[in-house]
Amino acid sequence: MNVKNPKVSIILRSDKVRKDDTCPIYFVVRYRDKSYKFPTEYSSKKSEWIEKKNLPKDMRLNILLDKKKNEFNDWVIDMNRERKPFSLELIRDFFRG
Repeated sequence: MNVKNPKVSIILRSDKVRKDDTCPIYFVVRYRDKSYKFPTEYSSKKSEWIEKKNLPKDMRLNILLDKKKNEFNDWVIDMNRERKPFSLELIRDFFRG
C-alpha cells in the first residue's frame, strides 16, 4: 500500500463517559499525518474493553467493528485500483454512509 493511503483503527473514547457508564467507540483514520475521528453507533464500558488491543471483549461487537474496518480497507484498495485520489471529504462520506 502507498504511504499516503489512509489507515484506520478503533478507539474507545474514555474521555466521553455517558450517563449509562459507557463510552463511545470511534474509528480513527490517519491520513496525511493527521488523525480524524469518526463516531460509530456503538459504545462500551471501560471494563468491557481490551485497552492493549483497542478492541471490545464482546465478540459480536468486535465482528461488527472489524467488518466496517475491512470495508474501509477494501474501499482504499478500490480507490487505488481506479487511481482515484483520496480526500478528507471522501473519507468523511465513507463513514457517514
